[in-house]
Amino acid sequence: MFRFAGVSAFGFWLGLCACCGCGPSWQAVGIGGGGGIFVPVSSPHDPNLMFCASDMSGVYRSTDGGRTWRATNFGAPGYAPYTHILVDPQSPVDNRTLYVCAFGQGVYRSVNGGGRWEDASVGLGENRSAWRITRTPEGTLFLVVVRNGTERDVIPGALYRSDDGAAS
Repeated sequence: MFRFAGVSAFGFWLGLCACCGCGPSWQAVGIGGGGGIFVPVSSPHDPNLMFCASDMSGVYRSTDGGRTWRATNFGAPGYAPYTHILVDPQSPVDNRTLYVCAFGQGVYRSVNGGGRWEDASVGLGENRSAWRITRTPEGTLFLVVVRNGTERDVIPGALYRSDDGAAS
C-alpha cells in the first residue's frame, strides 16, 4: 500500500512522494514536467483512482494508486495554474464529478471522472482567481477567489457559495 505526502515550501506543494509500507524511505512519484503539484486526492471508493492539479500542466489522473499519471485536460484551459481539485464523494463511482480551480480562469467541472471539462464559473464576476474549493456533506460548494490585479487596480477576493453543483 502506498502512502503519499506532499513536499511544500512557502505554502506551495512542490512534489509528491510515496512510501510503500511507510518504512524509512520515500520515493518521488511526481507527474513530471516541472512545476508544483497541488492537493492530490483519491476517490473515496477506490484508493487506486487519484487526481492532482499542477500549476504548470493541468489536471492529472492515476488509476494505479499514484504509480503513473496521465494528463486529463480536455476542455480545460491548458495555460492556467491549477491550484485545487475536489472529488464529489456523492457522484457515481464510475463517473466521478470533479471540480478544479484554474487560477485566473475560474472553476471547471467534469462529470465523467476528468475525461472532459466545462467552465463552471457562472456568477464569479471579473475576478477569476479561483484558489480553493470545498464541499459540505450536504453538497454545498464554497469557493475562495483571491485578490488579484495590480497595485493601482486591485480586484478584491471573495468567498462564493453554490447550492447547485456550480451551475450558478
